[in-house]
Amino acid sequence: MKDASDTIRAIQSGLEPYIKPREQVNYIRRILALQLGSYTNDKKLPQPLALSKPPHDFSSAFSEAKGVHKEYLQALKDNEAARRGFEDVLLIKSKQGRSVSPTAGTGEEFLEEQLAILKLRRKREKFLAIQQCIDDLFEKPAALPSYLDADSLFAGAAQLPAVPREIVESLAVEGSTAGSDPKAREVNMEKTILRAKLLLREEQDLLQEARSNSRSNPDVLSNAAKATALDATRNELISWMEAELGVAGSEEQNESAGGVQLGDLKATQAALTNDLAQIGQKYALYCSLRKDILVLVSQSPQPAITPDLQHKSSPHIAQPENPDVDYLLTPYITKLLALSKTQKAMISQKAHINSTLGQYTKDSGQIFDRLAEESQLLPAHRNETDSRPGLTDPLSKSSHFPEATSRITPWVLAADSAKISNLELVAETMEGGHIFLENSAQSLHEINNLLGLNQPKPEGAEAQGDDDFWLESENPKGKKTRKHTEERPEQKKGDIWSALHGNLGLLGQDRSA
Repeated sequence: MKDASDTIRAIQSGLEPYIKPREQVNYIRRILALQLGSYTNDKKLPQPLALSKPPHDFSSAFSEAKGVHKEYLQALKDNEAARRGFEDVLLIKSKQGRSVSPTAGTGEEFLEEQLAILKLRRKREKFLAIQQCIDDLFEKPAALPSYLDADSLFAGAAQLPAVPREIVESLAVEGSTAGSDPKAREVNMEKTILRAKLLLREEQDLLQEARSNSRSNPDVLSNAAKATALDATRNELISWMEAELGVAGSEEQNESAGGVQLGDLKATQAALTNDLAQIGQKYALYCSLRKDILVLVSQSPQPAITPDLQHKSSPHIAQPENPDVDYLLTPYITKLLALSKTQKAMISQKAHINSTLGQYTKDSGQIFDRLAEESQLLPAHRNETDSRPGLTDPLSKSSHFPEATSRITPWVLAADSAKISNLELVAETMEGGHIFLENSAQSLHEINNLLGLNQPKPEGAEAQGDDDFWLESENPKGKKTRKHTEERPEQKKGDIWSALHGNLGLLGQDRSA
């Protein structure tokens, strides 16, 4: 930022003499116009003083011009000649460029070939350097005890933490591979090879001591002790394999769980490759040691013999085989191998099933989340699901996958709550219907009472009507009066017309009287 500000200030200071206010510029223009007008005697010029493309014929204007005007026309003529020369040179250069352009492709191809040669040369130099380092490592006297001294090897190293040495060494090797210095890589390779040779030498010494002890003390190691040792070795192998497979399964599940970047994925793959290579080396070492143990167990005990110091470094010693011991131990060893293979297959199958179930659980969880976002049942009955937390505890404890159970339980509780609310609504509707039916029945009963339709008909009712009193009084004696054949409406108790029925004919008579 400081350099940029200095540059801006330098540019401003350089342009400051040429930058002037608007009023001053207008003043300068007026002065120049007056001065040019004085040179031309305030007459109109046949052509302007400044032309972008002036005419080629200056003879007429040049002969008539005088003074400064003549000098200006001479300079303009020289400028035109220089411009023509410049245009001719540009035209020649453009023609030459067009003629050379077809050969430009060959130059690009040549450049690409040179770059490829340089890349191959650098790659060859790297391979030669690696080969030279490997040859130097093989030429060093690694068998000398002074060269394999642990104190001298780890003299400049920091103190290791309280963790297994193999893990720390693997981490150190992984960290050292990230460096780009060839010398550092060479030193790391030397240390790794020396560590491997040192471990091999120590294991060979331990094996030699075990063989010498077994020869010197034949009665110490019984068959029961040997069987116990083999059982412990088998258990340790099974536990180690379970731990390694569990770590591999968890790493695969973590890689599938979420979205990792490309760089992280490459780093994880490289770490897994290194871990698998280390596991393979450890398993090969274990197989070799186990073979040596089996050979040691199968050998017959020998009397104590002083070991020969000259042949102490020989890794293998020929011993006569005992057929009786082989006959006794071979079935047990075969069974142990079969059991170890079966358990290894079961462990790998268990790890595969766990990873598959974990993936399925993750997919189902995503589906449940999407359905919960789109559902209208859970938001409507969320209070009911939250108010009954005791129902989810036994389900989640008894299930192997509490996460899936906890996702399913709200749906079950919401469905039960919706069913109960629907049943309550139906019961309330039916109860209201019963109340309306009772009210309508009561209203009908009251209407029937008003209309007199609820009284039963009297028994023995006459079929014909009574004699007409007025007709009987008018007819002469001896003549039978005609009886009414029309049926009159029955008088019912409680009828509003019962008080007036039959007495309407007497109303006029009462008034005349």
